[in-house]
Amino acid sequence: MDEDTPGAAAFVYDIFTIPAPPTSADTIRYKNTRLTALRTDPSCFSSTYAREAVFTEETWRERLNGDGKAVFVVRAAKPPSRSGEGRTEGEHEGAPFIGTASVVAARALPSATIPNGVDREATYFVFGMWVDPDHRGRGVGRKLLEAGVQWVAEDATKAALRDGQVVDGSHIVAEMFLTVAASNQGARRMYERCGFETMPAEMEGGGTERREVWLRRRIAGSDCTR
Repeated sequence: MDEDTPGAAAFVYDIFTIPAPPTSADTIRYKNTRLTALRTDPSCFSSTYAREAVFTEETWRERLNGDGKAVFVVRAAKPPSRSGEGRTEGEHEGAPFIGTASVVAARALPSATIPNGVDREATYFVFGMWVDPDHRGRGVGRKLLEAGVQWVAEDATKAALRDGQVVDGSHIVAEMFLTVAASNQGARRMYERCGFETMPAEMEGGGTERREVWLRRRIAGSDCTR
């Protein structure tokens, strides 16, 4: 859990992965979160609300299922007051998701979508990173990325050990990539504070109005708290 920073409207944040296979309730909450993100911040995504609003429930479930992927979500609740009033036990469970990020291993993606030269066993991508505007500036995005880094470190370390590699704190076990709209300087600064470095080249994506910048973080054995 992540406590909100001091200030107005404090919250307690619960960050977790949606289990696979997902429940119908989790599928619906994820769908609603994703569609809200596309509707609220359309310039931040290469997809559109119109495209995904017609997805079937099976399509949404497929996004949440499968080896080599983890879908992180955030729920928020008011902490109990000093008098004991406020959040009740279990309140998080029914709360809507107010943030999400998906981490997918290259091995789980179609070969045609992977850039040439990418190590399918040690490369991971972050997709669909989003936090509700009412909860930004509270460290939620950073916590989402930290959860993703931890998952990648554990997944990649297991793979390296299976291959007979010796993994110590300095051993690079994976690389983690994400893209951000070049105009989204706030998100870019947040990613860089989380250890991502901007790649030299910029890529065009989603039409001429959306230029994307690639960022990378190298994941070492020390990132894994096995």
